[in-house]
Amino acid sequence: MNPAYRLLPDVPMLALRDCPEAGKAFAKAQELGPEGTIAQVRAANLRGRGGAGFPTATKWENIRAEACPIKYLVCNAAEGEPGTFKDRSLIRANPYVLLEGVAIAAFAIGAKAAYIGMKETFKREYARLESALQEMTDGGLLGEIPIHLAVGADEYLLGEEKGLLEAIEGNFPFPRILPPYLHGLFAPQGMFVTEGGENPTSVNNAETLSHAARILLHGPEGFREIGSAAHPGTGIFTLVGDVERPGVYELPTGTSFRTLLEQHGGGMKDGRAFKMMLSGVSSGALTADHLDVAMDLPSMKAAGSGFGSGGYIVYDETADAVAIANLYSRFLANESCGQCPSCKTGTAYVTKHLERLVTGKATAHDLDEIDHALNRVASGNRCYLPVAERTLIASLLADFTSDFYAALQPGYALARQLELPKLLDFDPETRHFTFDPKYPLKRPDGSYNPLEVGPYHFAAT
Repeated sequence: MNPAYRLLPDVPMLALRDCPEAGKAFAKAQELGPEGTIAQVRAANLRGRGGAGFPTATKWENIRAEACPIKYLVCNAAEGEPGTFKDRSLIRANPYVLLEGVAIAAFAIGAKAAYIGMKETFKREYARLESALQEMTDGGLLGEIPIHLAVGADEYLLGEEKGLLEAIEGNFPFPRILPPYLHGLFAPQGMFVTEGGENPTSVNNAETLSHAARILLHGPEGFREIGSAAHPGTGIFTLVGDVERPGVYELPTGTSFRTLLEQHGGGMKDGRAFKMMLSGVSSGALTADHLDVAMDLPSMKAAGSGFGSGGYIVYDETADAVAIANLYSRFLANESCGQCPSCKTGTAYVTKHLERLVTGKATAHDLDEIDHALNRVASGNRCYLPVAERTLIASLLADFTSDFYAALQPGYALARQLELPKLLDFDPETRHFTFDPKYPLKRPDGSYNPLEVGPYHFAAT
């Protein structure tokens, strides 16, 4: 792999003097002009790294072509997918490449301003970006388009692009009706706004924009030579769960999941057997039959899972699929914002019946009710959250049916309790991820119960 295209340096760049290439990619973009810049990104076949994998150049080109004179660029650095720590790792190690990517994208689409959105809990990342932004601005390395840092509530939907725009405007991240490329930042909102055309906004993931800077500096040809032809470049993968060496690894796309798990992650913890991998909460589970799947968009989709945001949660043979389904259904029920009744009530209804299963109180009727609810949960949805509920839970029911029927038997009890990998921190020296200790106390209304949640009890802290 050509090291020139790597995003994560071997040693973190703590000051501008540590990054001798800073500013050169943006200078190249200015030399090429907006159309030439977009052409370079298109030639590289750069696809979004936030989950959907949309072609980056197409998104920029469409925004630039809009007649509205006011346009915005938003960098989504608000990662909240369970098991994901790639964007925070990138910001900590090299904020300069991200800022340069933001400046390039804003220049290419003709933006009035650019915003980097992140969670208010990302204190360390905010400080790194704030310092790097001041350094690069003082050095005249980012051009004339202003770049602002914006923070929002520690909610899963802050990472949803329509919710992120609301947060940048100072509101709770309730997803809007219209997508940003039609109706963007600071455009009038309301229930009667059904057409776009105002302030079109390009929302790009932090890793995506960082790749754009590398492409402008070193050219699209070398980027295309890395990884998968359909989805080239590198990916920053988070590996967490029942593995010997959890961590954040940058590898060529198209690398097999087995390579990530065994060569980089050291294999399964304590030599136990692999049971499943979850790509966040938005895709089906990857089973043992698909360990050799290539980690790129088309291959992961064909295997019934997804590339997602590169965060992969591994469970061994001791993990019960019923407990896993309950854990992630509860997460989605808590994080559903309530704007779509079918989503809020549907995710809660599924979770209620899953809790009956994990506590040994269920009958076959509960499985029927879960199935019916999954068919209705995404009716009239504004965002992808209820689709994620349907996709993930249906996948677990189909692939691990025996676990669910075992939960109906007398005397059933979980083999082990599971903790949601909502990641707060990562120490690369010890390879230790810190999980959010208070998340088990979160309730569907967004408040925190200090005593009890569902069937589990917790001590007040």
